Amino acid sequence: PYYFNLADNYDATLRAAWYSKRGGQLHGEFRYLNEAGEGTIRGEVLPGDDLFNNEDRYGYAIDFYQNYSNGWGVDIDLADVSDTSYLNDFRNDINLTSSTQVQQRGAVNYNNSYVYLNGIASTWTAVAPDQETNTPYDRLPQITFGVRPQEAGLFELGLDTEYITFDSEDPTEVTGSRLNVIPYLELPYEPIYGFVKPKLAFHSINYQLDNLAEFDDDAPGAGIPIFSIDSGLFFERDTSWRGEGMTHTLEPRLMYVYAPEEFQDDMPIFDTGEGSVSSYNVLFREQRFFGGDRVGDDNHIALGLTTRMISEKTGQERMRASIGQLYYLEDRFVTADGTPDTEGESDIFAEFNAVATNQIDLRSFLRWDVDEREFSNIQLGVEYEAG
Repeated sequence: PYYFNLADNYDATLRAAWYSKRGGQLHGEFRYLNEAGEGTIRGEVLPGDDLFNNEDRYGYAIDFYQNYSNGWGVDIDLADVSDTSYLNDFRNDINLTSSTQVQQRGAVNYNNSYVYLNGIASTWTAVAPDQETNTPYDRLPQITFGVRPQEAGLFELGLDTEYITFDSEDPTEVTGSRLNVIPYLELPYEPIYGFVKPKLAFHSINYQLDNLAEFDDDAPGAGIPIFSIDSGLFFERDTSWRGEGMTHTLEPRLMYVYAPEEFQDDMPIFDTGEGSVSSYNVLFREQRFFGGDRVGDDNHIALGLTTRMISEKTGQERMRASIGQLYYLEDRFVTADGTPDTEGESDIFAEFNAVATNQIDLRSFLRWDVDEREFSNIQLGVEYEAG
């Protein structure tokens, strides 16, 4: 590789490769860094591939973001390749981690203490030959707008909205737009020793479908209230760990969520599922679905316990351990696959994070399947930062 130190905050690298049966290939990378953001442009080209009908082969990836002092920001993530065989034929240097599809995404966002606004346009391109997996829907556009919690006497009022137009090149798939509107009202009580946060939210889902596919109604919708109470206590004591003064905490947490059942099978599923849960904090969500196509009927209690070790000198969290579980009071009939969920309790979720040294961090997540009596997910990580 040839490295060019162009300036203190940007540089470039070039590398050449030769394939005896294909020809010469050139790789390039340009990077920059400033106070508002950073960016990287990567590209590679092989003119006239002798094994590919003398066609030009290429790939590129552009990734940068800028956050401005007035609250606005820009985030760009673009990638593409010349053909669906490219990622199979070459060891690419453009950081395309998927071998089946690539995304082109651009976003503009605005944030302040009162509102937030995000505008996103994203498309997906299949890059694998004879691809059998489904390519995600294009979102042209996706707009989210919200009012952050604002005090109104003892209450706090807020609003979250999202509008998305889903498009697909597959004529058999339903397409159209979806509008989600979620106003909510909270009555937070937060003394120094804990918190109690009753909350009432109303989830409104409205569609305008262009290609109905198997659906009969071109404008289905639903409106479901969700009531929740999130609560917790903070206990702490002074102690020491490895000769350092520490504050040791014990933090039990209890959350109740209720949402009535409402028929939603007449609405499409564009981006929604129950997901592969790998985080302790997911236990304390009001909505068990990820995405805006469904609001699950719910009547459950979430119970968790966290303990932390915090340095008295620096305030740094040196260790955190959490464990928790969901207890269902009723069966769930609103599902993404149409099969009711009759389990009485969830898996057990546990996390452990620790700062082993000033340079080494440890992270772990465990998920215990209570029915099979075995671990269904184990994640272990070590992060090292050179001093």
